[in-house]
Amino acid sequence: MPRSLAGRRRKSQGGVGKGLSKVDIKSAASSLAGRIDRVPRSLLGGSSGKVDQLWKYPDIKTKARIEKIKDPAERERQALAHGAENLGWRIRIADDVPLDDVPTVLAHEAAHIIDEVAGQISTKGIKKTC
Repeated sequence: MPRSLAGRRRKSQGGVGKGLSKVDIKSAASSLAGRIDRVPRSLLGGSSGKVDQLWKYPDIKTKARIEKIKDPAERERQALAHGAENLGWRIRIADDVPLDDVPTVLAHEAAHIIDEVAGQISTKGIKKTC
């Protein structure tokens, strides 16, 4: 389990306000994504990184039909409804990204996973105080 959250370290690790180290970022990303792969940039549409969910589909026809769905929430709903198994998140980083820049790309892609998961958490019953 990562020892940091939202870009801050615990007091016992050097106090508030200290940014995450490369090791912290890799640890957090590895906790969120089942796989982190270096791939040719051409597989990422020219991007430095991408995040997606890995699915095991019951057959090729179902996979082709579901992967055409643009809306991620609807795609996930249809995948589950048609017997697909969610194998978790995957982060892919372009293999030409310099090693010193990998933690920045990794942190960015991990943030997409957090955003996606947080968007699925119900806020029903939460009262704003401000």
